[in-house]
Amino acid sequence: MKKIFCRRSRRSHTAAKRRWLRELLGRQRRCRKRGGRLSYVSVTRRRGPVDYIRLRAPTEIDIGRADRREYLLRFLRDLRLAALNGGSGITIDFRFTQKAWPAGMLLLVAEIDRALRMMIDRRLLRCNYPADPLMEQVFQQIGLLTLLGLPQRCDVVDEMAKHWRYATGVVMESALAGQSLERYDGKIAEPIRSGLYAGMIEAMANTIHHAYAEARNDGVRLYRERRWWMFSQEKDGRLSIAICDLGIGIPRSLPTTKTFSPESIVEMLKSIGGWDKPDASAIRAAVRLGQSSTNQANRGKGLSEVLDAVSNTKDGSAAIFSNRGFYGVAADRAEPVDREYPESIYGTVVEWHVPLS
Repeated sequence: MKKIFCRRSRRSHTAAKRRWLRELLGRQRRCRKRGGRLSYVSVTRRRGPVDYIRLRAPTEIDIGRADRREYLLRFLRDLRLAALNGGSGITIDFRFTQKAWPAGMLLLVAEIDRALRMMIDRRLLRCNYPADPLMEQVFQQIGLLTLLGLPQRCDVVDEMAKHWRYATGVVMESALAGQSLERYDGKIAEPIRSGLYAGMIEAMANTIHHAYAEARNDGVRLYRERRWWMFSQEKDGRLSIAICDLGIGIPRSLPTTKTFSPESIVEMLKSIGGWDKPDASAIRAAVRLGQSSTNQANRGKGLSEVLDAVSNTKDGSAAIFSNRGFYGVAADRAEPVDREYPESIYGTVVEWHVPLS
């Protein structure tokens, strides 16, 4: 907690702000001693000039490789603390960002969008332009610069950027997944809009229905909005999709399954060696179980349907990141791959690539 407030401009704090920081840190220490959970409040308007904390974004935005993942998750943790504690503005420094992968980039956009939606004054969160021209086109194409209040200053012409589409929406409990996905903010690739892969999107939305059943345990109070974020791209005869939710993750939602008893889930985790890689094994078990906590025949088969669609292609691939776990399959690989990371992303990101043919 102390580290985030050290990253300020050279201007010293006023006496009132120093007292506010001491009071805030004291409340958090007393909360820990009582065994309670930290609950950060939304940012509030402050009179007079605002000091801006500068947070440097990672050079490479990715959650697949351990070292890049560590830097990104550390940055997101600092962003949540600064945005939701209030008291200062935040400037995200993208000048040194040079590379981005879809899963990591989608998680970053989702966290920024969530922070903005929970803030009272969105103007207190801003950014600068990336120094890399390609990254600026990518940020502009997916709407990240617009989201943070920066105007468009270049044309998106690079093949690596111009095909990406970004969308976000809310899955309503009373609506079917396919119907609820028709209401979104942004754009999606044409094959999805035409219904070619509507079944896959609907299947993935089923997992989001129970992703927000409990608090995320990231220090932020329970946020009731069941929101999803999506990247999609149609390029060179291939469709790439990434869907993200900032919920409790598959490892935490798996025990809520009503169709299977806790004993059967434990037995399955034992059979697949789930004690050394608990989160990765939970993802593998969720794929095998293929049932949701709603106990409905048309729900809960999102992960298995996506992986089956990938395995039936010649060069498709899919990756599931949930909390600390990773589970990936590829058409040219005989066995799936799983991995356990030391830090959690506090949510789920599913990414897959399939040929349109």
